[in-house]
Amino acid sequence: MNPIKEFSIGGPCSSSEHCMPPVLPRLPGAEKMTDKRNYFIIHAPRQSGKTTFLLSLG
Repeated sequence: MNPIKEFSIGGPCSSSEHCMPPVLPRLPGAEKMTDKRNYFIIHAPRQSGKTTFLLSLG
């Protein structure tokens, strides 16, 4: 039986627990930049998925 997924209202999202779109396609090229050890900045409003995105890179 599949558990019911909910929306996260605080903190990072987990695709197994929360309703969420795919994370990595939002910033194409970020994986290449981290592989090359380049720097980049993520600037976005609060609760827009910044932490969830960075956790998915790891």
